[in-house]
Amino acid sequence: MTLTWITVQEDVRRLVIEQLNRFDRGSLRQCSRNDKLLVDHMTKPIKNICFVAAKECCTIKCDNVYVHYYKKREETTEIQRESNFQSLETFTINEDFQTVAWRSLQKILRSQNNRIESLAFASFGTVRQKNSEIERFLPDLPSETVNVQKLSIHRDNSEEMTYRLLQFMKPEIQSLNLSMDVENMINYIRIGDLEQMRTADKVYSNLQLPIRPSLGLQCSEIVNNSQLLSGEDIVQLLKKSLITGKPSKFEYHCLLELSNGIVSNFTSMKWDRLTARYFRDFSEQFVLLDDSQMYYLSMSGSSKVFVEFLPKSLKGFLII
Repeated sequence: MTLTWITVQEDVRRLVIEQLNRFDRGSLRQCSRNDKLLVDHMTKPIKNICFVAAKECCTIKCDNVYVHYYKKREETTEIQRESNFQSLETFTINEDFQTVAWRSLQKILRSQNNRIESLAFASFGTVRQKNSEIERFLPDLPSETVNVQKLSIHRDNSEEMTYRLLQFMKPEIQSLNLSMDVENMINYIRIGDLEQMRTADKVYSNLQLPIRPSLGLQCSEIVNNSQLLSGEDIVQLLKKSLITGKPSKFEYHCLLELSNGIVSNFTSMKWDRLTARYFRDFSEQFVLLDDSQMYYLSMSGSSKVFVEFLPKSLKGFLII
């Protein structure tokens, strides 16, 4: 078989393009649509990608500069590409719009060697309704895990979609934001048990996590909005911070109002302003609403946690 530019694998073409100057790259991008996209993706590294799925359109936004629209048009997909709000091209292909959108995201990630600083996913519409188009179609991301520093999954993303997306990510994510709209009291144990969830360093979670997966999280900072935690569970989580040092900063929410009985499980010291003077970052971390609801808690050794009780929630940080 004769070797031509078209038959050369994309990875090899990328190596060739990396050696070209800007003028030669500009000439190459005029050869075909595929070469144009490949050159555009390689010219400037992409830091942030946002993928938005709706009932009749998917959108991929790269660094708030390049935007790709994949619109449902009966049995076809209309693709529009923009750069800095200026239209680049519009064309139609005979495939399902969601299939085309996920495949395009796959190519963009692959062009970045599956490494990206920030990746965000959002769904709008009827994803919770049975047999909805978004719910039926699950993401088709690269088989190689994506190395992402900051991952956000929000809006109407379902449990299944969230689980699948997290599976594609490399563990030890620096910042994980799961701020999806969730239905109360749905148990998300299988998501909480994922290594990608357990090893994330900073976690914001709207998931309804019970105590076991909550204790399994290894993060240094957490906002856990689960309503499945009881007062006894909060005691366990505070003891974990004192023993392991993680999380060192925390905010926990509960279904029922917390009682001061939690304090009786620890050696406690009431907060006062003379003591607080020794902790310079204190005023930056908390809004002081009610002195009577603030304590230093400890078990053994020199570690302490400062906690502030609020209605149905508790927040605090570790003091060494």
